[in-house]
Amino acid sequence: MNVHLLDESDIVRGIVKASKRINNALSYCGPARSSTGLIIDNTIQKYILDDGKNIHQRIIKPFILDAVIRSEGKSGGSGEICLSMISSQIESVSKKIKAGISKKQIQNENKKKIADISRLINNSSRKLNKSDADKLIDRNFILDDQKRIASNIIEKSNIKSQIFLERSNKNETILSFSQGYNFEIPISEDILLTFNRWERKNVEVLIIDGIIESVGEIHHLLERASAEKNPIIVFVRHLSEEVKSTLMLNLKRSTIDLIPIEVGFNENTLNILNDIAICCNSDIVSSYKGDLISTSSSGHLPSVDSITVTKRGINIINVIPENSLTSHLKYLENRRNDSHEPQIKELFDNRIKSLSSGKILVSIGNDLLRKDGQSVEKFDKFFREIRSLIQNGVVYKSMINMDGLGFDMLDDYPHSPASIFFALKYSISAILNIFSIRRGLILDSV
Repeated sequence: MNVHLLDESDIVRGIVKASKRINNALSYCGPARSSTGLIIDNTIQKYILDDGKNIHQRIIKPFILDAVIRSEGKSGGSGEICLSMISSQIESVSKKIKAGISKKQIQNENKKKIADISRLINNSSRKLNKSDADKLIDRNFILDDQKRIASNIIEKSNIKSQIFLERSNKNETILSFSQGYNFEIPISEDILLTFNRWERKNVEVLIIDGIIESVGEIHHLLERASAEKNPIIVFVRHLSEEVKSTLMLNLKRSTIDLIPIEVGFNENTLNILNDIAICCNSDIVSSYKGDLISTSSSGHLPSVDSITVTKRGINIINVIPENSLTSHLKYLENRRNDSHEPQIKELFDNRIKSLSSGKILVSIGNDLLRKDGQSVEKFDKFFREIRSLIQNGVVYKSMINMDGLGFDMLDDYPHSPASIFFALKYSISAILNIFSIRRGLILDSV
């Protein structure tokens, strides 16, 4: 094992060389091939692929990538801007330090710079229009099919639309536009044989986190269902065979319009009743809380605007308090972001997808992947960037004074003010961090 001790001059030289490596990634046109044979056409990924020397790879690069990833997480499209800003600031900060300017003074100058540029871009920005979206599409995609899909999504989406992207094993790329909240719950064969499609309006809802073991527990509910003929849906973990056969017999005779949905109890449905309750603006009957099914089923039940049951699952359309849904989605997003296991992340992604009304699902098929292996990554970048532009507006190079901005804005490209702001904020933070390194230690195994 070799041990390399690095002093401050070694670190500074490594920082300056890092700027050149960033410039290489920024200036390299066209796709690059990774060591695994994967074709990369993204500037940040190209920089990640650059192994570089020990000082750059093990000491400086982690600070830079941390800033880039944080910036991109705040606003789509800002990661590449952040990388460009870091490169341009390395040289200027290095010169200031050599000239004897203290890091504290540089930090104060940068705070003022952030405030001035933030004010400049916000005062110069305007709302996104169709022309801006078309320019973004033309700059991000080469294939006509990619451009057509992106344009179609822009036309049919709105500011609240949630867009979900996935890589599909199918030959054809599929776009799905759906309203309401959708839950992929396996529906009983008995129900599907009775109703190919059960679609009702003003549906009463009962949600039970437990097992209905006897007909007596829902006796009052069945009596009311028979007398009033109102549509009722019951979400429950399991039904006993006695209860199931009684319900199906009455459904086939059309004496009731009450449909039972067994959600089971596994990792995919562990929390599904909580999510359904949010969509239905309903409480959950739970024996763990001391609730009695017989008592809860005999009282008033909340009503949902519309519910559709098919072999594909459950669709719920309902007006619910926006703050309760927003806070629940935020909770799920935080849990997903805090998780490091892909399977757990996927579970939270599926829950978020179910709770997103007016969503768009883009399944990228082999028809696009054969022509452009980076199609998924390009659409992911595009969706994140268009979201930032919709929320924060548009600013062009021709609209602002470029002096001191810290990166060269692309001509005729719709930049988001938020992307520029966060890129500047995190790039400055990264520069101050790497120039604060005094010594380093590198261990090389031999």
